[in-house]
Order: sequence, then structure tokens, then C-alpha cells
Amino acid sequence: MPTTLTKGMDNQHWEHLLDSLEEEQCIICIGPEVYASQGIRYEEQLAGFLRTNASKTGIRVYDNAWFHYLPNASEIDAWQRVKEFYAQECPEQVQEQLSIISQLPFHFLINFTPGYELKGAFDRQKFAYNFLSYEKKQPFDPQKEANQFPPTKSKPLVFNMLGEIKKRNSLVMTYNDFYNFMESTFLGNSMSSVLKEKIFEADYFIFLGMPFDRWYVHMFMRILQQHEQNKSSKKYAANVFLDNEITTLCAEQYTMSFVSEGISEFLNTFFEKAKARNILRTAEKAIQLQLPFEKIEKWLRKNEFEQIFDILIIQLGKIGAVGNQWKKEIVQMEGRFNDLKRKIRMGIIDERDHIVETNRIRANILDAVQGMKKQFGE
Repeated sequence: MPTTLTKGMDNQHWEHLLDSLEEEQCIICIGPEVYASQGIRYEEQLAGFLRTNASKTGIRVYDNAWFHYLPNASEIDAWQRVKEFYAQECPEQVQEQLSIISQLPFHFLINFTPGYELKGAFDRQKFAYNFLSYEKKQPFDPQKEANQFPPTKSKPLVFNMLGEIKKRNSLVMTYNDFYNFMESTFLGNSMSSVLKEKIFEADYFIFLGMPFDRWYVHMFMRILQQHEQNKSSKKYAANVFLDNEITTLCAEQYTMSFVSEGISEFLNTFFEKAKARNILRTAEKAIQLQLPFEKIEKWLRKNEFEQIFDILIIQLGKIGAVGNQWKKEIVQMEGRFNDLKRKIRMGIIDERDHIVETNRIRANILDAVQGMKKQFGE
């Protein structure tokens, strides 16, 4: 066993990790080796699968499963082969691992394959979640809910860092793809500021099955700001395909600790400790706001803002911490409205400014209600 592996985490470390999970300060990164089976690296399985038909598709396949298009190659045929590989059913052990990952209450899960296996684990257990993926040469869509609002335990985000199978132009499967990915990342186009902020704020990172012996993974680590200068977050990793040289490098570059257990053992321990604390994700309905939208529209028409503020603050209070940011915004709007009423009483605002400010508050309330409706699935 490599000397840089820890013998396991003591109870205090586990308690701190579980605390960060509950506080939405822990992000998990799921690498391809989570999907490996029978002691064969996942990249090797994909490379072998693509090579069986490489002459027909016109590609040269490398050991890391990336490939190069030869003259007269068919991009469509190559994509179809990749789709065929990811369409295969996962082995039972892999499905069990993904089931455990989906039950642990992570708010942000970054998946380093283009497949939908992790997304499927959430679907099978009927968990609420959002899904996004990298899209080549395209900026993120600001209209999507997951790009507007931070992920939460009640509605986590599964983010496919390497694109997704159904979108051929999103896949990172060649060196040209990777160059485009890096270019988009450096320009700040591939991920919203809301998601970047959650990454940079995280106190803990879990890296499962990440192939740290591949050079491009270290580029991803810098994209996630996990390199040497970032000493503020705690990092744990589990993988069975790494040697002492690689784990030492990661310890030095990222202050990362590799647990001595394999991926399954680590996940099983994580699951049992989360279960004992009663924080596992359940199939309960996603948090929803019980808002009387017809009444709110009526109150808006009549400028009866006090009633709207009251009902919003009450309902936001019922959903706990996830509604705190909205509650803060509503309280600020209420303060603005009260200030407007004071100016009217004192006669220090003219009629036109009164109308302008009233319309502005009405528009802000409407935007907030629509935003809450969108976030909480009403």
C-alpha cells in the first residue's frame, strides 16, 4: 500500500466532514474509475470498445480512451460508438456505489464522464435534482434554473464536466475538444458565477475514482482552484489505480489525503455514518412554497404590498435555511416600501417619483415571486 495513504479517518474527521455535508460546504467529484469493474480501468474498457470498430469509424484510439480523427473519418460514426458504450448497463457493484452517492446529501456533484449513470441513480430513487453539462463553444444558459440559483441539499446539481452523450458537440473526447474546453473555461463561459462561487467557497472536497496519473486531470484541478495555493479546503480521495508517486504528488500539490479503503469501502463507511446521523437523502417531494398566486396578483394590481410581504415572509420561514436569501430580499423590499410610505406622509416626494418607485417595487416583487416559483418547482 502506498505510504501516502492514510489508515482511515478518525471519528473527529468524520464528524467534521458530515458537518460540512449538512452545511452545504462539501462537493464530490466522481471520476471514471467509480464506473470501473473487474479490476479494469474504465478508460481501458472504453478504449478497448472503441478499438474494435476503429477502422470503420476512422479513428485512432489512445490508451486514455481519447481518440484522433483520421482522414475521411466519420464523426457521427465515432459518436455512435461512444453512445453504444455508455448505453451498456452498469455492473451491479457500480450501481450500488452510485446509489450510495445519490443518497448522501451532497448539494453539488461534479461528474467526470459524459454518461447519465449518476443522473440515473437520482431518477431511480425519485430524488429532486438539477442537471447541467459543459457545452462546447457555447456560454452557459443564464435562463436555466441551475445557473440562476445555488444548488442545495433539497435540490442538488449533477454537473457533467465532460459534456453529455446526447449532445455530440458537448463531448470532450479528443485533444481538440479539450483545447476548446480549456479555452471556454479560461474565458469564463462554461459555468455560471453562481456555481463557481459554490466551488470556491467549499470547505471539503471528495475525489472518488479520479485518474490523477493523467495530466489533463491536473488541469481540471486548477480549474477547480485546488492547486497548491488553495490550502483552505480539506480534500479526501479514494482510488485503487494509483501508485505512491502519484499520491505523493497530490499530497504536495493539493494537500490531499488518500484513504486506505477502496472506493466501495469508503462509500459504505460514509453511508453508515450519514445514516447514523439521520441525514441521508430521501425521496420526499422537493421543497415547495405554498403561495396563493391569484391573491398575490390581485394584491399587486391594488398596490397592497403589505399583504404580499407578510405571506412571503411566513411561507419562506417554513422552508428553513434554503429560503433565507429570498427572505432577506423580501425584507429589503418591505423596507423600501415603508421608506416610500414615510416620504409620502411627510410630503417629500412628488407624485411622479411616487409612481415610479411604486412601479419599481411592484416589478421587483413580481420578479422575486417568479424566481421562487421557478426554484422551488411550483
